[in-house]
Amino acid sequence: MCEFSNICGMTGDGVLSFIVEAEERRTNLRLREEQDATYRASLEADQARESQRQEEEERLEREAAEAERKRKEEEEAQERAEREAAERETDRVRMRTEKVLPLGDDPEKVPDVAQEIDSYPLSLTSPLAVPRQVLFRYSSFGISVLL
Repeated sequence: MCEFSNICGMTGDGVLSFIVEAEERRTNLRLREEQDATYRASLEADQARESQRQEEEERLEREAAEAERKRKEEEEAQERAEREAAERETDRVRMRTEKVLPLGDDPEKVPDVAQEIDSYPLSLTSPLAVPRQVLFRYSSFGISVLL
């Protein structure tokens, strides 16, 4: 029986060590699974932060591009308005020049074309008795009619 107890004792020690080793393996496996889960959660959080950072960076780039586009549009509109104002001024000066050229010299510079008329006795009762002459006098105040 001694041998049997020896065999059982050795077997019992083997079973006990087998149980202990199995428990250590289960503990190590649980620990590894927990570490893997923690690592995955950390990795997902890092990826989410990176994605958020990239989205923010892209948004800022879009906003900067939009602001630059608006600035250029405003600048072009300002340049166009200035160019149109200059063209209107040029047209106004050209039209003024075109209107002045056909008039010739200023009326003040034109010699006096009115001639003095000798006094003619006019009959108010019969306008046909004496022929009347009509003279136009040009002056800076306009045209006056002299009878």
